[in-house]
Amino acid sequence: MAIEAQVSVNFVPCNLQVSVDAQQIIQLLAHLLHNAIKVSPPGSSIELTVELSQQNSDTCTIPNPYVIVRVQDAGPGISFQDLQRVFDQEVFDQKVFDQDNSIGAVKAQPASGSGQGLAISRQIAQRHQGQLWVESSLSAGSSFYLALPLESTMP
Repeated sequence: MAIEAQVSVNFVPCNLQVSVDAQQIIQLLAHLLHNAIKVSPPGSSIELTVELSQQNSDTCTIPNPYVIVRVQDAGPGISFQDLQRVFDQEVFDQKVFDQDNSIGAVKAQPASGSGQGLAISRQIAQRHQGQLWVESSLSAGSSFYLALPLESTMP
């Protein structure tokens, strides 16, 4: 999909292991990458990084230590008022968001799918005692973060 969209995906690996349901986490990461590719303009790059973090922040309050996976796109970004709404299942169920408007941003490519992928992705993260959040601003791209505890109980 990235080749077809003329977008490169750069991956910075990290040698860490977490105990997760691999199929669910792959589904979550595939969704984040799919969205990043869909909104990024041709010739741009998507960064996927994995790192160990040992301090909590305002956005991540899971037990230490934990692994952070970041998917950073070069898309149009998400407005401040829409940042949390992108994960809201109820909003999508009510069809409040117009997918053709790319969640309040400039349309990069035609939207497809049910519009529920981020809500489902957040549920997967939470089932793994993790967190999923986004940082973004219009015209500056978006960074989606997945935090998973280094030691967790399987769902």
